[in-house]
Amino acid sequence: TINPSPTAGSGTYTQYIDANSGNILAALKDKGINATDVTDWGGCVKADVVGKDGHTTMQFFDPHTLQRLSRNS
Repeated sequence: TINPSPTAGSGTYTQYIDANSGNILAALKDKGINATDVTDWGGCVKADVVGKDGHTTMQFFDPHTLQRLSRNS
């Protein structure tokens, strides 16, 4: 389980996500998410995910839980 110590808005999520990108990538793959790269995006994990159709999309995840984030309409 990924559980960073920084608090939201602390400015350290970028450092945490960048420093632990390999672990985050592996954790997403363990969840069945075909991620090929992860980076920080405003304190969230941005992952490039290859779908079953072969197309790559950007998906966003909570850095604590790695739950997929959705945009509110």
